[in-house]
Amino acid sequence: MAVRLFKDRDPDLRLKRIQRRFRAIRSHADRAAKMRRFYQRFVKPLLFGLLIGGAVLLAFQFSPWPMGTTIRHYLSRSNCDTARAMGLAPALRGEPGYWQKLDRDNDGIACEPFHPF
Repeated sequence: MAVRLFKDRDPDLRLKRIQRRFRAIRSHADRAAKMRRFYQRFVKPLLFGLLIGGAVLLAFQFSPWPMGTTIRHYLSRSNCDTARAMGLAPALRGEPGYWQKLDRDNDGIACEPFHPF
């Protein structure tokens, strides 16, 4: 017991113990910071991508049309020119290519050709 008290009184030895402990804590903190950066840069985007991809696949699985037609249907949502380019216009309500916002006169036909009178 007396030897221990004598070692504690040595300021150089105490300083070395404190420095060793500080290095151990610092290395632990550095590893934790590296793991946080790894999680934020790689794991979070991967999980988000898997979630979105799963939702998209689920939407395609429950679509009444084949996958190719479903993809063209979702791509034709932006405007009538895109729907025509996809080969889905004019579209009746319930058919691929029909979107409520593309049906201007609300008659059930989206992207109907314009006939001037």
